[in-house]
Amino acid sequence: RTQSLRKTIAKRMQKALKDKIKKLVARQKKRIEQIKKHIHSSDKHAKPFAQLYRYNITYDSLKTSLKELEKLLKEPDIHESLDVVRRFLRKTQRLGMSLNYQESNTRMMLKFRGGLYRRARRKRLPKIIGARNELNKGQRIARKIERDLDKFFPSPKPYMNKNDRKLMQRYRNLQRRLRSEARKLQRNMQQMNKRLPVFRPGMQRNMKGALRQMRRATRRLGAKEPRSAYGHQQHAISKLSKLRKALRQSLQRQQGKQGQKPGQKGNRSGSGQRMGNRRQNEVKIPKPGDHKAPKALRQDILDAMKEKVPKRYRERVRRYYEKLVE
Repeated sequence: RTQSLRKTIAKRMQKALKDKIKKLVARQKKRIEQIKKHIHSSDKHAKPFAQLYRYNITYDSLKTSLKELEKLLKEPDIHESLDVVRRFLRKTQRLGMSLNYQESNTRMMLKFRGGLYRRARRKRLPKIIGARNELNKGQRIARKIERDLDKFFPSPKPYMNKNDRKLMQRYRNLQRRLRSEARKLQRNMQQMNKRLPVFRPGMQRNMKGALRQMRRATRRLGAKEPRSAYGHQQHAISKLSKLRKALRQSLQRQQGKQGQKPGQKGNRSGSGQRMGNRRQNEVKIPKPGDHKAPKALRQDILDAMKEKVPKRYRERVRRYYEKLVE
């Protein structure tokens, strides 16, 4: 809802600032061409080891973002262009961190390894540094685009009509209620954690971060600044999504532990034992000195093999039973 209102006001502002937008777009197009060259050069440096670390996927994503940015500037849609630039910058930051890690890791390995391994690493190091430096150059230009687009629009208040102001007030009240519900959830989590520490520190940090962003969104809506409010709302959604994912993973781990018996480890032994438990008939157990399992046991195992097993475990279970009947 905030995004819809934000776009409506932005279009009104863009219409009033048409001539300025033309100059702004022309300047950013030149910068995009420069960024393309740096990203291409960075990609070229990273080619020898790109697939190993999946960098090729990130470089493709960066190039796609630049195409999307060019398309939006042609329309022109300044607000959406700003969002794309920020996503582009987040991707370059993650890739830059990964390249920095590869550089430090390679330097460390050069101290402890020798021979062919060391020569290969020594050859790779300049390529890693080159890829990172070119990426940083493109990133610096992208930050200039972000600053230009962000500073371009003045305050949206003069472009708001009476209906816009009413909507802003309604969204502010709704945001406040959502934050109140989130605070109740946080208190419940804290109380449960006192009795049994089931919520990890990362979950609590995400909850706290979401509440902080929701508070800021409420303030921005009160100040009649939909663009800034929308940004805080997106950050809050991101934090809550991470919390939900962590809770689901924690629940799955707990369910997995409850499905195991004492002494069982992992799905492999658990699957085999559960299949064995399905058989109710008594079977003679072979003595340690017997070379072959008794006929009754072999037949029972063969029958058990016919029962359905989850697809991901079929090959493991098949090999397990084959060993038993040898």
